[in-house]
Amino acid sequence: MKTTGIIAIVLAVAWYCALPESVSAQQRCAVSAPLSDEQQSASDHWQVLPELHRIATGRGVTVAVIDTGISPHPRLPRLIDGGSYLSGSYTPTGGLHDCDAHGTVVASIIAGQPGPDPVLGVAPESQLISIQQTSNTAASGTVASLAHAIHTAIDQHAQIINISVVSCVASNHAVDDAVLVEALRRAEESGTVVVSAAGNATGSTDDCVHGARVFPAHYPTVLTVGALKDPYHFADYSMPSPFPLVSALGYVPAALAHDHPGISGGTLNHRSVYPFQGTSFAAPYVSGVAALIKQRFPAESPEHIRQRILMSSDPTVGKINPVHALTMEFPAPRTHHQVKVKPLHRQKFIREHAVEVIFWGLVVLILTEVIQHKRAKKKRE
Repeated sequence: MKTTGIIAIVLAVAWYCALPESVSAQQRCAVSAPLSDEQQSASDHWQVLPELHRIATGRGVTVAVIDTGISPHPRLPRLIDGGSYLSGSYTPTGGLHDCDAHGTVVASIIAGQPGPDPVLGVAPESQLISIQQTSNTAASGTVASLAHAIHTAIDQHAQIINISVVSCVASNHAVDDAVLVEALRRAEESGTVVVSAAGNATGSTDDCVHGARVFPAHYPTVLTVGALKDPYHFADYSMPSPFPLVSALGYVPAALAHDHPGISGGTLNHRSVYPFQGTSFAAPYVSGVAALIKQRFPAESPEHIRQRILMSSDPTVGKINPVHALTMEFPAPRTHHQVKVKPLHRQKFIREHAVEVIFWGLVVLILTEVIQHKRAKKKRE
């Protein structure tokens, strides 16, 4: 028994030391963690999914995930490589490589298929496009690369775009965001719903702080998603937004693993397990609901889908109510269309209505004669 225990310890140490030194906290193999009370609360949050899936499953809807990439997984069968921007320019491959686990967790929340465990995506029959735009080890994304990634998602016919990796800039710093504004304008005109995490406030000088500007969350055509620590309270780290936002639980007890075909409960860092927590993981829940709405109401515009989600959510903390969003009767927003008036062809009009014109002309003449005759007769009398 003692020899067996020593061998097990040696193997465990060898496995840990064999992990690449260049791999960061989010990149090492995730391991499962026991469910805490907070995890149980998050688990309750997902119990509504079977009811949702009786209404819609996301079939026929394409969701682009602009993130750290998505690792192929048996429970993500509808996964397309949308390319990568990590090299500084676009390459058509690389989207199916995820060193950080972040993008794979996001994909799991959106479209993970059912298995022998509770992990299940909000829109399990939706199709995913993975566009790699940032990574902890390779390069951080820029406003320009984010804009290019949005254009790529539109070019590949994405109907929903999920952006969980956001950038924060101090409010007193000027940023040339013209390319991002143009990309978001094109998404809106193309009928593509853009969903963004609100951002996580860390309190440090080099990360998101309250009052900072968050890209792309702080734009009017973006559906911004905050994180809840429980069904009734915002998480302390969840950034505010100048525009109305919706919220979802920011804690995910388990997700599909990025480095093996099972599930994981967090990422390993210095022998500690860090759970999946943040606005990054609240946003894909809302993206999944948007995909269900798109399947059920395919003609609805991005503005209509945003309003449907916002108006069906809890009025206090904005907690999303997916069943209500899918079933509520919601009038279509008013749209302004230019009415094209065909030129009036006088000859054609006269020809088509000649009989009618002659008839009413005769009626007028007869009535005029009758009136004049009565007046003349009255004068003679």
